[in-house]
Amino acid sequence: MKLAYYCGVGFAILLYGCAGGSGGGGRGRPSANDNASQNTNAAPNENTNTANDNATNTNSGPPDLTGPPGEPRGGLSSSERAEFDAGRAMFEHRFTALEGLGPQLNATSCASCHDQGGIGGGGERFRNTWFVARSLEDGTIAPIYTTFYLPSYGPSEVFPAYAGDDHPPTPASADVVAQRNSPPLYGVGLFELIDDTVLLALQDPGDADGDGISGVANIVDGRVGRFGYKSQGSSIEAFVRGTLQEHIGITSEPLDGVAALQLEPDSRTGWRRVIDRMLEWVDFAAPAHAQIIIPGQPTSADGDEVPEPEINRSDLAALVAFVQRLAAPRRGSVIDAVTRGAAIFDEIGCSTCHVPELATSLGPIHAYSDLLLHDMGAELADGVRLGRAAGGEFRTAPLWGLCRSAPYLYDGRADTIEDAIAAHGGEAEASRGRYVDLSDEQRSDLIEFVNSL
Repeated sequence: MKLAYYCGVGFAILLYGCAGGSGGGGRGRPSANDNASQNTNAAPNENTNTANDNATNTNSGPPDLTGPPGEPRGGLSSSERAEFDAGRAMFEHRFTALEGLGPQLNATSCASCHDQGGIGGGGERFRNTWFVARSLEDGTIAPIYTTFYLPSYGPSEVFPAYAGDDHPPTPASADVVAQRNSPPLYGVGLFELIDDTVLLALQDPGDADGDGISGVANIVDGRVGRFGYKSQGSSIEAFVRGTLQEHIGITSEPLDGVAALQLEPDSRTGWRRVIDRMLEWVDFAAPAHAQIIIPGQPTSADGDEVPEPEINRSDLAALVAFVQRLAAPRRGSVIDAVTRGAAIFDEIGCSTCHVPELATSLGPIHAYSDLLLHDMGAELADGVRLGRAAGGEFRTAPLWGLCRSAPYLYDGRADTIEDAIAAHGGEAEASRGRYVDLSDEQRSDLIEFVNSL
C-alpha cells in the first residue's frame, strides 16, 4: 500500500460540544425552546416553497441563509451566484499531476473528503488522517515529519488513517497521536460575518457565574478564531488555501496579490522525501496553526515540476466564494417531540455552550455553538495545543445539520449522537450526567430535537 501524506491538522468543525453547567440556557443567552416552534435556521421572510430553494433572493427583507445541502444561501446577486457555481465546479474538480497535484496528497479533490449528505458535507471515517507530534518543555508541540515550514506558524503534518488504529510508524518519543475526521462545511462562511464582540461577550474564563463552564476565545492574527477543531482560524481564505496545499498539494497566492514567497524546493522526489522525513525529527518548533497559511503570503513551493502558483486567482476566488456562501442547513419539521426536546436541551444545560443564536451582519443564525474553547475532559483530549487551546480544549461544535453529518466527534469515533454525548467530559460532564438520568422517552425527545436542527 502506497503511503501518501500531507501537512496540516485538519479542516473545519468537529462535533465537540460543551453541554455542561446548570440548566436554563446559561449567561442570559436565548434558550433552545425560544425557537422550538419555528424554523430556527430560517430568516423571518423564509419562503418554504421548495421550488424557490435555488432562486436568487429578490425580497426586500432579510435573505434566507439556509438551504438544501450544497446550495448557496439566499441574497446573492447573479454575479455572486455565478461565482458560487464556478467555485462548486472547482470544489468537485479532480486535479492531475499536470496541474500540480501532490507530490504529497490525501485526495484529488475537495469533494473527495466533503461529500456526506451532499457536496460540502463531512467525510467518511476512512478519510480520517493522523496528526503526530511531541510535546516540548515550553508547553508547545513539535509536529513530526515536516515537509513544509511556514515562518511564525510552525510545522504541521498529518498522515492518512487507512483503517482503525493502523497508522504509519512513529518515533517512540511521539506523545501526540490523534486522528481527524472531515466535518461538514454547510454555513461555515456565515461565521466569518460574526463580529468579534459577539463571541467575546460569551466568554467566562474564570467561571464567574459558577456554572462550571469557562469558555474562552482563541485569538488568531488579532481576531477571534472561529474555524477549525480548536478555533485556530479566523479566515475562510486561509483555511481554503492551506487545505489545498496540505490535502491536495496545490499551491496558491493570496487574493490580495502579494508577491510569491521564494523558497528553494527540495530536489529529492516526493516519495524519497517521505521515506527520509519519516526517520527524523524536526529540529525546531513553533505553535502550529493547523491548515492555516500566513495571511498575505503564498503557500510554500512543493517540489514538483509545476510552476507556482498551481491555481490561478479566479479559480481560487471562486473556490473561496463557494465555501463562504454555502447555505446553512435548513431546519427540519418541528413536531411535539422536538418541542419537548428543546426544553430538555435547555434544562440539562446543553445551550450554555451550544448557544442557539448568534448575530451576523446578515441577520441571526442558529448554529448552536458559541465558537469558544472548552475543556472536554481526559477521554477526548488529543494533546494538540494551538494558540490558547490546550490539549483537552475544543471549539463548541455547531449542531445544525447534525442528522446528515455522521460519524461524530473530531476523529469520527462516535457512530451515533448518543455515543458522542456519552464521550463528553470536562466542562460537559455535569450535563452528560443529567442526560444519563433522563427517562428513555426524554432522551428520545432530546435526540429528536437535535436531529431537527
